[in-house]
Amino acid sequence: MLTGHSRDQASLLRDMARDALRAVSADSSDRASRIIAVTSGKGGVGKTNMAANIAIALREHGKRVLVFDADLGLANIDVLIGMLPQYTIQHVLSGQKSFSEILVDGPRGIQIAPAASGVKELANLDQRQRDAVVRNINEYRDAVDYVIIDTAAGLSWNVLSFVLAAQEVVVVTTPDPTSITDAYAMIKVISREAAGRTVTLRLLVNRVKNRTEADEVVGKITGVAERFLQMRVESLGYVFDDPNVVRAVKQQRPFVTAFPYSPATNCVNFIAARLAGERAPDRGTGFGTFFSRLLSLMQRG
Repeated sequence: MLTGHSRDQASLLRDMARDALRAVSADSSDRASRIIAVTSGKGGVGKTNMAANIAIALREHGKRVLVFDADLGLANIDVLIGMLPQYTIQHVLSGQKSFSEILVDGPRGIQIAPAASGVKELANLDQRQRDAVVRNINEYRDAVDYVIIDTAAGLSWNVLSFVLAAQEVVVVTTPDPTSITDAYAMIKVISREAAGRTVTLRLLVNRVKNRTEADEVVGKITGVAERFLQMRVESLGYVFDDPNVVRAVKQQRPFVTAFPYSPATNCVNFIAARLAGERAPDRGTGFGTFFSRLLSLMQRG
């Protein structure tokens, strides 16, 4: 039974979520961009590399792509491609810059939204700031077809907020047993927290020796998820363990541009072609709506 104080808190959270969504729904043209969160149960599996390179490969299919760096404070994407952003999401929260003003042009025309430590402040915004951020973000709604969210690794609520607010989720793993275990842990938490809402959940296996190894990893995770969680996890694809990826990282260049004919690039091109060619899940999720959900979820933490 809820106490009066608990009821007040629950009522406040509902009001905040409703007001944030109203800021978006007031403009019925909220564009249904595809919002894809790329995440992992542990670090070191190549999650950020996959997010950045898939985004670049999508540009080859004529898609307008934004990469949102939600890896708290680490700013991995701009390091990966050798860029030094002048502004971050923190400047949007403070009102110093609009969302479009902080964007950085990346390889082949992708755009990058540097989040840095400013993401942590999203959970502490008051109502006026939340409404302002949603309106600001929503002004960008017509400029992008795909938003790739590069989350931090792990199961913190900040990470899960981005994952649960997204339209689609890609969990990156490797054939390493601990990586497989942690990927399943992430899927299990998503299954629990997303109860009542359909989530398109996919698995990407990185650093595989061959297709057989990739199929084995996919079989293990999808089989257990279906048996114990009654959750369907699709295979998005796999990426070969390719020394060119390491070379590209050292050069601070995306491997799809540094080594366009490498095995890893061929795999990523296949994944991008699949994403570009399929019909997007019809959930009416625009970028502004995503941020409304995100802010509401962060308040729960």
